[in-house]
Amino acid sequence: MKSKPFDIFPTLWTFLAAVSSLLCFLTVSCEKQKQKDFSTSKPVHVAEIIQGEAPVYTDSIGILNPDLSVDIRSQATGKIDNCYFAEGQYVKKGDLLFTIDSQLYKALLDQSKATLLQDMAVRNLAKFVVDKNKTLPTSGAMAVQDYAKNIAKLEEMEAKVELGKTLIRQNEIKLEYCKIASPIDGITGYRQVDPGNIVTENSGSILVNIKKIDPLNIDFTIPEKNMELLKTSMKKGELQIVATIDNFNAAANTISKKYYGRLEVLDNAINTATGTISLRGIIPNKNRELWPGQFAKIKLIFFYNKNSLLIPYQSVAVGLKGEYVFCIKNEKACLYWIKTGLRYGDYIVVDSFLGNDKFSPVDKIVTIGQMGLISGDKVNIVGKDSFYLPKEEKNLSSSGETNLRNN
Repeated sequence: MKSKPFDIFPTLWTFLAAVSSLLCFLTVSCEKQKQKDFSTSKPVHVAEIIQGEAPVYTDSIGILNPDLSVDIRSQATGKIDNCYFAEGQYVKKGDLLFTIDSQLYKALLDQSKATLLQDMAVRNLAKFVVDKNKTLPTSGAMAVQDYAKNIAKLEEMEAKVELGKTLIRQNEIKLEYCKIASPIDGITGYRQVDPGNIVTENSGSILVNIKKIDPLNIDFTIPEKNMELLKTSMKKGELQIVATIDNFNAAANTISKKYYGRLEVLDNAINTATGTISLRGIIPNKNRELWPGQFAKIKLIFFYNKNSLLIPYQSVAVGLKGEYVFCIKNEKACLYWIKTGLRYGDYIVVDSFLGNDKFSPVDKIVTIGQMGLISGDKVNIVGKDSFYLPKEEKNLSSSGETNLRNN
């Protein structure tokens, strides 16, 4: 039986349909395989590893104290006539603070001047007598003993004149004490005695307190275990201090301002009760931003380590062997066991590696997503994080930004 010419088309259509189905199956399989491969890559955030200069320091809490604190008392007895300052005012050395009723001291000064004039007159007379009679004893016209009495009288009157001059100076000083001036530059406190009250010289009430606040002293302690490092560092040069004052009303993301100074005094003994050594630093305060009595966080910098590796603090995790981090190499996670050192802003210093494997500043370190990672896992970087690194401290040893008082 002969086949018809159009009988071949059903067979052709069947073949084409099969080929199309096979192509669709292969395409879907490839897409599923790609999705499967992508799903095995774990999402992570990374950050840069920094290599640079990092400080070796110890933390403490200190209290700011005035460089000078003076209690003003009266050195003259009398009534307070007037007050010439406002409480809390900044005064300079020599500024008038109080005046004491000076009438009595003026009268005493006038009296001593009059007494001096009287003594000078008697001395001049005694000198005239001595000069006139100096030849009489040799001629026998006057007894030697009488002439000696005239000389003694002259010397007595000369002594009285000198005493009178001294009394005048004493009364002048007492008169000056009636004007009470500030002995230092500083801030006045509360006025303790009002005008109209009677004050007693030297032993009376405190009139006002004045504190010098530029520069300020910062007193703090460090553990005894740092003593050797402290002495070694002090031999190499002065140690720097970074003080931070907490701003409790500031926003959460506000960075506290830092104030820079230097270590000034090391106490002469370790406190055996607490096992600490007392230290005192000095901090400039030209803008009067700091105030006596404030507490401050202290960072005493012993020295700087060059070429330190700094990694974000949040990248460090703790395992059975200690601390570890993950770095990304060839799109895979690599595990490194490390030992960390001091915090430095949002970063921490890598002190050493536990093993031969080490990472370098060109690598990226995992900051988020490391908890589920295993060394060798494929990763998908979905974010890059940045962290706070205190630039002021980093440049402190070379930039000369510290503004310290010259001794």
